[in-house]
Amino acid sequence: MEESLPPCGKGRKEGLPPGPGGGRLESMNPNRRRRIRVGLGLLLLAGSLAAHPHFSPAQMLKRVREIDTVLALRPPESPKEKALLLEEQAQMLFPLGRVEEGIAAMEEALALQPKDPTLYYNFASLLLTKDLVQEALPYLRKGAALSPKEPRYQALLAQALERVGRWEEAGRTWKKASLLETDPSLKAEKLGSAARCLEKAGKLEEAEKLLDQAVAATKKSPLWYHERALFFTRTGKFEKAAADLERAVKVSQGEEGDVFAWLVEEGEAWKRAGKNDQAARAFQAALKEIQKALGEDPAFAEDLYFHQARALLGLGKPKEAAKALKKALEILPGEPPYLKLGLQVFKAAGMPADLERARKALAAEREKEREALEEDAVDRDRRMRKARLQVARARKLVAAWKALREGGDVAKPLSELEAMGRAGKYLAARVRALWDLKRGKPAQVLADLQVLPARVRAG
Repeated sequence: MEESLPPCGKGRKEGLPPGPGGGRLESMNPNRRRRIRVGLGLLLLAGSLAAHPHFSPAQMLKRVREIDTVLALRPPESPKEKALLLEEQAQMLFPLGRVEEGIAAMEEALALQPKDPTLYYNFASLLLTKDLVQEALPYLRKGAALSPKEPRYQALLAQALERVGRWEEAGRTWKKASLLETDPSLKAEKLGSAARCLEKAGKLEEAEKLLDQAVAATKKSPLWYHERALFFTRTGKFEKAAADLERAVKVSQGEEGDVFAWLVEEGEAWKRAGKNDQAARAFQAALKEIQKALGEDPAFAEDLYFHQARALLGLGKPKEAAKALKKALEILPGEPPYLKLGLQVFKAAGMPADLERARKALAAEREKEREALEEDAVDRDRRMRKARLQVARARKLVAAWKALREGGDVAKPLSELEAMGRAGKYLAARVRALWDLKRGKPAQVLADLQVLPARVRAG
């Protein structure tokens, strides 16, 4: 039995911005990081179905047609109700691939409710699902301006600014969003995102202050001590990094984070700061934690062996480090961080054959990564060209609808739309048909629809 459809105008959902990135994801092994990012990408794609998450494409198409009928034959008197219908329709048109019509519906909704920040926010969210970041920015700015005390609007604007590389502006926007948060953990996340962006913009002192605030906001959380330590490591302040890692381990007491990894990082930071005694103590403590974890049949033994090798190398025991690293490579033979460490370990241990194998394997992995990046770039370029053409067609579609409603010159926008490929001809035919239907000219409607494929006419 087919699911019952909600009444017109219901089911509006506001798109939520994805959570800000953090150092924990960046500190993971690249292969695992890629798997997580693919999962996040799928979640973002699923977010475009927020209006009716349980609908199949056929049900969404049916709902789109129902709304078309309502708007053509008995449109709501209230502009707000009509805008809600148009927004609901757009949230289904985008995942159906009918981006031009989705944009036109949202533009009409905004014309009806120009001071509704949620409309701007949701329109931008839909555009972002198609990677139309530049096109989404004006709507994000408008939504944030209409609701300056709403942190989620500032957060999505900041994320979009990051995607186009406007690091300083993104950092300032994240900072503004953090000031609006009352929840300490959300406040810290936004402060951390602001610090990351300002670091990329070269504003290191300001970034450090924001990380100090994040640590304070979470009442000295070990995770934020670790985050600040990573910042200090990247900026060459190794003694400060080691001190923060020491604090993280002490505050954590084994309840948060990977203590063994933090101890290894602490040892390496002390060593780079020239504090060899403190480094040795940290490495020994790390080995103790790793041995304990290995005795408990861990799920990720390769990580433990990898960090064990780092600690042993730090203690000046390259041959023992090589044994541990080989165990990690047996589990994940192509892991780039393991192979990179192998260049140091096998060289220090005097193992030329293993060193050469690690070099070749690392070169092969880098070549695979380069090819994947090239393929991604080509695919992204193809998708962007298609999306930008859809935006151009949408602008002509909006102009045609406006001319039809206001009694203006319809011929020009429709002829321009018809010249924009097969999809443009189909869109123009639908506009003509709906207009003729509204004017009570059914015979002309049939003539208009002849340009459409038979399967579309049957629908």
